[in-house]
Amino acid sequence: MTGGVLAAAAGGSEPLAGPIVVALLVMIIVACAVAITIVWRWMPRRIVELVPQLADASALLQARVWATFVLVATIIGAVPILLARRESTLGYALRALRPTEIGDSWAPMFEALDSLVHRPGVPVYDAVWETGYKFQYPLMSVLPVDPLIRFFGMDREAFHASLNVASWIAFAVLGALTAVLWARLHGPRDAAFWQVVPPRSLIVLAPAGILGAMVFFPITRGLHLGQIQTTLTVLVGISLLAWCTGNKVVAGIALALCCIVKPQWVIIALWALLRREWRFVIAGVVTAGAAFALSIVVYGVEQVLSYADLLLRLGSSGETFYANQSVNGLLNRLLFNGESLHFSHSELAPDHPVVAAGTAISVVVILLFALLWRVRSSPTTLDLSTAVLSLTIAAPIAWEHHYGVAYAVFAVLMVAQFREGSPGRPVIVFTGIAYVLISQNLFPIVNATHDSGWNILQSYMFFGGIILLALLYVQSARAQSVELPARRISVPAPIGDPAA
Repeated sequence: MTGGVLAAAAGGSEPLAGPIVVALLVMIIVACAVAITIVWRWMPRRIVELVPQLADASALLQARVWATFVLVATIIGAVPILLARRESTLGYALRALRPTEIGDSWAPMFEALDSLVHRPGVPVYDAVWETGYKFQYPLMSVLPVDPLIRFFGMDREAFHASLNVASWIAFAVLGALTAVLWARLHGPRDAAFWQVVPPRSLIVLAPAGILGAMVFFPITRGLHLGQIQTTLTVLVGISLLAWCTGNKVVAGIALALCCIVKPQWVIIALWALLRREWRFVIAGVVTAGAAFALSIVVYGVEQVLSYADLLLRLGSSGETFYANQSVNGLLNRLLFNGESLHFSHSELAPDHPVVAAGTAISVVVILLFALLWRVRSSPTTLDLSTAVLSLTIAAPIAWEHHYGVAYAVFAVLMVAQFREGSPGRPVIVFTGIAYVLISQNLFPIVNATHDSGWNILQSYMFFGGIILLALLYVQSARAQSVELPARRISVPAPIGDPAA
């Protein structure tokens, strides 16, 4: 492959060669290697005092293994710097810090609202798609931002800027929240939250979680694109944290808010209903139902229900573009059913019977397995994580930024894996492989296979998701609960504390 072909496969960025780029890569590798050595050989007493969980040998081992995953993944994710600096994981980490003008979600949402407010009688989905934007959300999704245009009269630039600020806040919350989730899972179910996660521990947990999120490509990709997915990923994290503390109402509300953007996630209500989690179900149904009813009042029945036709189109055709990390995307690319390197703003993949059948079968199998797994047992945070990841992978269109939910799922999985000590080398290795495949942008490398039978490599993130899902099921079969039994195990006291 020539440099030009590799650059094109990377998404159009010019290839970077020469001693400066090579030196940069070497510096990253050395820095990460030194950091791994420090992580395993040294743990400052002050950090253990701030984060009492680290006084426990099992939790300390988890933290070291996870840090190693992050650092090794960063090294692997740095390799694409040689091909396309801006398209590397570290490149996205830097780009995420700057305002984005892309508005992958904001632009179609603005066009939809502009049509609904100023041309209410025109079919909104047809109107927006004719402008060159694929507006793929139900009208419930624009309700929270409707006042920005209807009452404040924001133009496109102000609308984008406001939502970008909201996304940055969501990103910071997501990073900190994931680290807090990890810490909270080490305490008894009925313990007070701040007893398990003392406020002082946030000094360490929040920066650590945010730094991890900075090198988790699906998250920074969504932030860079101007994607509502960043907010949805935070809501998933809130739901997992609420579930592990026994607050099923908040968990249900958080996932119901996800449903106003992804109505197919309503399946989570069926998952909870089968397990008789009534508080979760009622809170979720009331929240989503209120949003649906309000959208009908504001926009009209015909406009709201027209989304059903769009869903049918999306489910049967899907997307060939490499960023679609689902069975649908995999099949479309294997059959060369459309262009995989360039995204079309107005067209879906051509209809194909094999793709349609394969997509339908995969959706049924993945979701049915999630619905029926341990259906008669009391669901744990691990089980809810499995359901959420199943919904993500089963979707006909699962963009790479949708896999940002895996960040919190890894936190839940690793606590469960290390509950009784080290889970063993094979489990750690496969968890690390899944982490690398999901967290890093390897598209600048694998997209070189787009025109060959090896284009299955373009679905590397999907395979990482499948490995992670398998690990969740294996762990669920090994242990009945990721949470500690009520009041049986106390939270480790800080070193030097008289109560230790």
